[in-house]
Amino acid sequence: MSSPPRYTREALTSMNYGTLWNHGITVPKDIKNNSGVWELHATGDCDLDGRKYVALPPGTNTKDPEIKAKYNLM
Repeated sequence: MSSPPRYTREALTSMNYGTLWNHGITVPKDIKNNSGVWELHATGDCDLDGRKYVALPPGTNTKDPEIKAKYNLM
């Protein structure tokens, strides 16, 4: 399986204000990211605008129960 695309914080901010994503991307402020790139992961949250996504640093163990619960990952 290939790795998800990676985005810079500036790209995520730009995408978030577009009509496709419609403020559906969250970048957690409590995570230190030295690489400057982020991967989008689907959460269990959604509203009438669609599914919500969270940006996490590459290499984050999304199978960890604490991470899954904290960010409501699918």
